Amino acid sequence: GDYQSAEALYKRALALNPTASTLSNYGTLLFARGNNEEAQALYKQAITLDPGHEHSLLNYATLVAQWGQDFPLAETLLRRALEVNPASVSGLTNLGLLLVHILGNAVEAETLLKRAVDVNPSAAPALLNLGWIYEQRNKEDEAREMYRRAILADPSCRFPMRDRTASSVKLVR
Repeated sequence: GDYQSAEALYKRALALNPTASTLSNYGTLLFARGNNEEAQALYKQAITLDPGHEHSLLNYATLVAQWGQDFPLAETLLRRALEVNPASVSGLTNLGLLLVHILGNAVEAETLLKRAVDVNPSAAPALLNLGWIYEQRNKEDEAREMYRRAILADPSCRFPMRDRTASSVKLVR
């Protein structure tokens, strides 16, 4: 899209009335363009303005996990987002991904991913990663069913890689 025009509009909107939503959305634009430090500052401002702003918490968690690789901060932000909205599919899925692939807590991750699927049965990333958990436990039928459901929900989805590294895990925006 036309990032320059969008950026100018966000700056104008922030000059008139700085809201957590505008700060977070502008931060997301900057994050998409690779301006991570500026995006981080905007997410922090948004959370300062509204500590319970779910999208700011989720977006900031994604940024610090992917860019800064500050996984404890990402976990804290995701847990705060889930306090705000316990049914957030993005929050449930992202915390599940972080727990299983980075922090090594497959038990809690499974619970969170199941909750995400309960909220949205078509949540392909949650389904894929439930499949991955089941595959690791040699529950082939359950894994196959999760993968099948993920493909039905989103034919373009990809299977989880078997050898994940911290830098390869991408949280869902």
